[in-house]
Amino acid sequence: MNHVQPIGKKELIFGLIFLPIYIFVLPVAIGYASLDFFEFFKISPSAAHVTLLYYFVSLIFILIILGSFLKESFFAFFGRLGSSLHATFMGYMIYVALLYAVSILISILIIQQTPNPNNEAVQNLLQQNSRAMMMSSLLLAPIVEETLFRGLVFAPLLKVNRIAAYALSFLIFAFYHIWQYVLSGLTPQFFIYLLQYLPGSIVLSWSYEKSGTIWSPILLHALINAAAIRSF
Repeated sequence: MNHVQPIGKKELIFGLIFLPIYIFVLPVAIGYASLDFFEFFKISPSAAHVTLLYYFVSLIFILIILGSFLKESFFAFFGRLGSSLHATFMGYMIYVALLYAVSILISILIIQQTPNPNNEAVQNLLQQNSRAMMMSSLLLAPIVEETLFRGLVFAPLLKVNRIAAYALSFLIFAFYHIWQYVLSGLTPQFFIYLLQYLPGSIVLSWSYEKSGTIWSPILLHALINAAAIRSF
């Protein structure tokens, strides 16, 4: 097992400041600013375009704040290419098994399941503009989300408490994907939605811990998203 690529103290501080902005502020700000932005380029914006802009702006912030971390980790990925790819593809096989196990658990816990609202939203966005959503889901989102949730949350905690690192990175990762859908009220279904993100979070963190480079979970995240898109 390789040592996880560390994040510098200054990068960590600025990254943690950006994290709540990314989750709560940026989606709203991009939503308001997107109309003027797309009007300037004479584009009739769809929600898929707004999502693409959100991830593009987020990536710019990530590169400014954590660019050196991503660069060093990129070279580390190719420096130990075999183990990095092994962690990625082994992680995907574990993900498939865990996803099956969680689906069985959910079917035992509840009689009638309602579709995950985030998955429904992604499906609708794909129908609006498949190119924009493919770019968001397969390229931008994996880089942004893994840098934040695994590089910024998981890795520093891993040095302190391994269980806490897995648990907190899962909770923040899952909450990020569904918090906007539960503003009307907290229901038991919310916890089922959280549980659906457990397999992905576990294997993404595991692949990072196993490979030592953030680009393994980035690649794995892209594979998971690609499989999800194929299933829609």
